[in-house]
Amino acid sequence: MIIVGRVMAQIDRWTFKILSLPVFDEAFSDAIAKTPLANPTFVIALGARSQSDFTAKVGAIAETFVEDVSEIFLQKTIMLEQFWSLVVSSEKLFLESSTQQWGSAFVSTP
Repeated sequence: MIIVGRVMAQIDRWTFKILSLPVFDEAFSDAIAKTPLANPTFVIALGARSQSDFTAKVGAIAETFVEDVSEIFLQKTIMLEQFWSLVVSSEKLFLESSTQQWGSAFVSTP
């Protein structure tokens, strides 16, 4: 969990690993944690085809975010682009891990 001001925000462990890299500062990490972008599935579902496409899509939905979050994303577009690149790069591993975790629930016995 990341402490966001006085609010605790649960973020996906994959997102936590990505945001732990030294290319992201605390303000950016906290902003991600306050949005659906904290879930890699949401990031992937946006269907962005490039870094700039991702920032444009985030810009289009930013009005639904808390104002300070929108401001951080506008100021830190390079971090937003790097975040997208890392999420997309880890997509296969993320989906394999999720499938493996869910797999035992879907196995039927003969």
